[in-house]
Amino acid sequence: MGLLALALVAGTIQSVRVKRRLPAIDILANGSLDYVDVLMAHKEYDRAIRQLQLLSRLLPHEPETYEYLGTVLGKRGRPEEAQAQFRELVRLRPDYAAGYNFLGSTYFETEEFGTAAALFEQALKLKPDFPQALNNLGMASAHLGKLDVAVNCFARAVELSPNNDEVRTNLEWARQQLGGRR
Repeated sequence: MGLLALALVAGTIQSVRVKRRLPAIDILANGSLDYVDVLMAHKEYDRAIRQLQLLSRLLPHEPETYEYLGTVLGKRGRPEEAQAQFRELVRLRPDYAAGYNFLGSTYFETEEFGTAAALFEQALKLKPDFPQALNNLGMASAHLGKLDVAVNCFARAVELSPNNDEVRTNLEWARQQLGGRR
């Protein structure tokens, strides 16, 4: 049985290699996100993106690939493309709070704060003690003019992650803004 599986894999690699004209080693290397890490370390971002896109086609049901690809695209300033990857991630793993947080972050980046807030709320329904989602919901709420919600989110995030300077700064800022309104 192992020989048959190896033959099937070799046939798949060969057909992809011929179709795409890639060396077999590139296709085999795509089976490992470590290879993408090496490309990223060498600042070969576009190549890393292409490798992840190929991997997502070779293994379309692997959520980790979509998470990684969305993250890299987001870091490269391509939030709309990252959204597509994170949507696929949450489709494959609807119970994964971080997926909704990642997706919400891309909407925040494109200044769609209402959609971002809803996605952060979904992440928090799945994982109520998720400091990053609380911080992100606080930021989206602040942009929507809901400073009381923002203060509550930041305060809870500080409780959960007291050494996080970002959330402490956000809490102080939101309290100042809320105090200035009264």
